[in-house]
Amino acid sequence: MALPTGNWSKWPSNNEKTLLHYLKAMPLGSFNGFPYQQEELELDAGDTIVLMSDGLPEMFNREGEILDYPAAKNLFAEVAGQSPAEIIAHLNRAGEKWANGHPQEDDVTFVVMKVTQSARLEAPLVSE
Repeated sequence: MALPTGNWSKWPSNNEKTLLHYLKAMPLGSFNGFPYQQEELELDAGDTIVLMSDGLPEMFNREGEILDYPAAKNLFAEVAGQSPAEIIAHLNRAGEKWANGHPQEDDVTFVVMKVTQSARLEAPLVSE
């Protein structure tokens, strides 16, 4: 499995590495045959990967401000050692609190993966 090229961040979490990647590529499946870049990543048991759409970081509040990527990164870091369901619930709650009743204008998508054994991801991303 290859992941779209972008900025990776790591935090220690209970002696584990935690990874966060903001997808900065054409959305998967948008165009058949889009030339996604390939990236290799060494993963260890206990690592956490979150794939997140731009919906949370670009969420508006009632004052017209966006949450922004550093804040989304910090929200993930707060719960990086928890289960995928707990991470997603935390991010959703934080988004609702930030919006404070402002209508959601974009989709919010999270995929959270916990690595159970060491692995090397290296297959290409393909669009069919």
